[in-house]
Amino acid sequence: MIDLLKKSLNLGFGSLLGRIVGFFRYQVIIVLIGINSTTDDVIFFYTMLWFSFSFVILPVMSGSLIADLNEIEDFEKVISNYISEIIIYAITILIISLVIKIGFNPPQLPAYDILLIIIFSLFLLGFNEAISLYNQYMDRYFLYSINPLIWNTVMIMSTYFLYKINYFNTFGYLLLFSISILFSLVLQFKKSKLYILRILKQINFRKIELKPKYYQLTIVLFSSSLFIDFNLFKSVNNPGLISTYSLINKIPELLSSIVSGSLLVVIYNDVIKDKIRVEKGFLKLTAINLLVFLGGGLVIYVYHDFIYGTLFNYNMYPHLNTLSMSFIFYFLFSTLSLIIRLSYVNGLDKVFFFIISPLVLFKIAYFSFNQATIHSILLVNIILYLIISVLILMITFKPYVWNFNNN
Repeated sequence: MIDLLKKSLNLGFGSLLGRIVGFFRYQVIIVLIGINSTTDDVIFFYTMLWFSFSFVILPVMSGSLIADLNEIEDFEKVISNYISEIIIYAITILIISLVIKIGFNPPQLPAYDILLIIIFSLFLLGFNEAISLYNQYMDRYFLYSINPLIWNTVMIMSTYFLYKINYFNTFGYLLLFSISILFSLVLQFKKSKLYILRILKQINFRKIELKPKYYQLTIVLFSSSLFIDFNLFKSVNNPGLISTYSLINKIPELLSSIVSGSLLVVIYNDVIKDKIRVEKGFLKLTAINLLVFLGGGLVIYVYHDFIYGTLFNYNMYPHLNTLSMSFIFYFLFSTLSLIIRLSYVNGLDKVFFFIISPLVLFKIAYFSFNQATIHSILLVNIILYLIISVLILMITFKPYVWNFNNN
């Protein structure tokens, strides 16, 4: 337990700094630009980038790259295989997006220049994630954790720069974000002591299948709530609605990301390396999550006037009920994330996919016939994730599912 806490603190310190700076990155946007259609567009397409990251990068790497590094000694070869797959998926997304853009031109798709920046950023994020996960596997937890700190620090300065030159828009914001990724990639690669030429020489596209893996689809669906919500609000065409919804979710999302970027990573690695049984790791994660979200929720409820008034110049009192619902949702999301990530290891990803996908489709269908409001969307999210929780926990903790040693 002490070793777990030490690793979590080592990883969590950098993660905490990065998430806090990210919170202020968002605050700078709201304070300088305000809640309006421009802010909506920046938040929407920035979220689209991260949703695409979840679709292309995280499912390909987060569950399996660590496991492969644990089994294969040629680390450069392992990383090269994953980078090859990322390039193929990024190109595929670009082609599909261009076909949809040319044929239908939906409002959810960006202009061509923004689309190209998103694809370029995806490639950089993929390369960076591969090297960062290698550093994490080598127990360089702090190094792995400081990526968000670098990105968000650069983006705070970039937002102020764009504001001062009167050029704050989606293209400028995402372009400078891609530059911030380059900074972190150089740092991660330098500290990894891997050989870039050896990695590039082993890139091979011949053995790659474009068929999405069930694990990949499961991760995407499980993490898709915020992006789906933004798309539903985009169809409502109410300027400022996306920014308001993002503001309500910002602090609960911050708490979730801190836990997911520190304690969850350490527990996941220890489960993979047979240092701890999954049920023990899950109970520890649940207990800490409960303390974090109860404590954070209580502080926000008591001091919401001061916190939101000072940070965002915004009156949160009319949204206290929806804010409480956001805390509940992110507690469920953060707690279940460990089980979802481990579905690759225990072979339950296909089962989880067929549990989650109908519920996500139900949500989309429901709001196709009912108006999407902040309250109704959060309520539906909580109900769906409670159902998901019950089902996947019953399946995961059946006897004889796990084959880890008793430690």
